[in-house]
Amino acid sequence: IIMIIMIFLLSSGVYFLHSIINPVGHITQSAKEVARGNLNVEIKKENEDEIGELADTLNFMIQELKKSDDIKNEFISSVSHELRTPLTSIKGWSETALATDMKDKEQLQKCLSIIASESQRLGNMVEELLDFSRILRDQVMLNLQPADIEKEIEDVLFMLMDKIKAKGIIISYNPMCSDPDIMIDEAKIRQVIINILDNAIKFSREEGTIKITTQNQDGFAVVQIEDQGEGIKEEELEHVKDKFFKGSSQHHGNGIGLAIADEMIRAHHGMLEIDSVYGEGT
Repeated sequence: IIMIIMIFLLSSGVYFLHSIINPVGHITQSAKEVARGNLNVEIKKENEDEIGELADTLNFMIQELKKSDDIKNEFISSVSHELRTPLTSIKGWSETALATDMKDKEQLQKCLSIIASESQRLGNMVEELLDFSRILRDQVMLNLQPADIEKEIEDVLFMLMDKIKAKGIIISYNPMCSDPDIMIDEAKIRQVIINILDNAIKFSREEGTIKITTQNQDGFAVVQIEDQGEGIKEEELEHVKDKFFKGSSQHHGNGIGLAIADEMIRAHHGMLEIDSVYGEGT
């Protein structure tokens, strides 16, 4: 009887070792590899039990980390490319200006105008990256002051007028706020309006129309911007405000503009809502 009990205990111990301790040890080792940065790890699922379910969960986590890492690398590459473009332009036109005869004021004016424009573009990109960094660290600080939202829109339209004219776009602006003064951080709301309108211009067809309306509704100042551009695919619409998301459009940017706009509006206790019909507009 004692021998039978000993054999049973030994068999139970071996089974326990193989079914629980060994898989847990393998999972622990794999988790350490992931912690060291090795994402090329796949945990083998040995049994359909709680440990097998844990293996599935960890494998899913590893795949999500891989996706996040790929998105981060693509973002860095995209930002580097976008920053390089204005820098190359500034360098090229600076060299052209240096080589231009000082008497040729028209050429010098053209060079300086392009350098100033590209410098502004570069500054906007850097400011956008700083805003994004603050959002990731949850350090968005608002300097709230009473301001006229309709005046902010008019100022942004003036700033973007060259782009609007270049594509022959018609702006239909219908301000209807009975009280356009609201408490906002002017700089941040202006950046949001620039981002949304710049997207509308970028995605609009030549000689299309962009409609802008403002109104007071349920205690909110509501700004609606509508373009007649290429629109957003239905399966991409719910992701356009996600950090780093890039749609299939050939005009996509670095994937943080709408994410920043959404965070800034939410910091003001507002909402950024996007509706679109692919092929018709947004």
